[in-house]
Amino acid sequence: MLIYRLIIVKNINNILLKGSRSWRATGNMDIKVGQIIKTKKPHPCSGDEWEVLRIGMDFKLRCLNCGREVMIPRRKAEKSIKQIIR
Repeated sequence: MLIYRLIIVKNINNILLKGSRSWRATGNMDIKVGQIIKTKKPHPCSGDEWEVLRIGMDFKLRCLNCGREVMIPRRKAEKSIKQIIR
């Protein structure tokens, strides 16, 4: 009975931790200026690799396919990153 209660409490804590939105804002994404990232969805020019030009509340990214520069909110940028290439 005691083991069963511990498992339930542990699972509830995991659900609460995963459900909170603050885990992305804590800095788990280790992105630096100059890195190349790959996004989940491609740019309209069919390029999905971007160079990070600026980091702050907004990310400034340059498409490596067409050269277009965009600024997007940090939360949206972190959600759309699939892989850090270099």
